[in-house]
Amino acid sequence: MDMSSRTSILRLLKHLHAHDNLTIVLVSHLLSDIANFVNRIAFIDGATFLMGTVEEMLTPQRLSEMYHMPIDVQSVAGSTVIIPGERR
Repeated sequence: MDMSSRTSILRLLKHLHAHDNLTIVLVSHLLSDIANFVNRIAFIDGATFLMGTVEEMLTPQRLSEMYHMPIDVQSVAGSTVIIPGERR
């Protein structure tokens, strides 16, 4: 899906959650996309289940440990961006 369509869908889901009080479960591996549209994130890795706020879950340390590679988390123009490094 192109960036414009992904962003439109995420904005719609955020609106439905905020205005219609809907609980939305979204499965995605595109962390930079969802980081700016959700309140809470859950990670499932085998038998491990972690859940928390975006700020708690999207830290360089947590993501680097989970993906076994260096990952940086930056704020660019008010948006959270996940930057992968070289795989270890």
